[in-house]
Amino acid sequence: MAIFQFSLQKVLEVKQRVEEDRQASLAEAMAAQEHERRELNSMHEKLSALKVETGRSLEESQLDIGHILNCRNYEIRLRQNIVAQIDILEEAGRHVEEKRLELMEAVRDRKVLEKLREKEQAKHFRRELAREQSLLDEMGLRRRSDA
Repeated sequence: MAIFQFSLQKVLEVKQRVEEDRQASLAEAMAAQEHERRELNSMHEKLSALKVETGRSLEESQLDIGHILNCRNYEIRLRQNIVAQIDILEEAGRHVEEKRLELMEAVRDRKVLEKLREKEQAKHFRRELAREQSLLDEMGLRRRSDA
């Protein structure tokens, strides 16, 4: 029986490498998104801690106006940074979705070629079986005619 060789094997291998690259890109994008999420959480924690500290400063009998103003200015900067970080996180989410779609496209391309390979392989197998059957039939006819 002849060995099956897929005519588009090199293309399939390229598609597999593209898929692997896109998986890696998606993983990187997801890691970046997670980093940005942790950064946002850290900012929220700092804001909460600042509110506690500011509340404590206001409750103390000795009011340090300079400290309270510094806290207030820091709170304003933190809130601005949080808004900016939310935008960064949303952009990271869009980037993840873009990479996910690219991966889905690469998977689809690879699967199309694999399906084609399976069909070609089945066709090859049927042809080889038919050829072998034809040879066996011919050998059987020769034996009968020789006898």
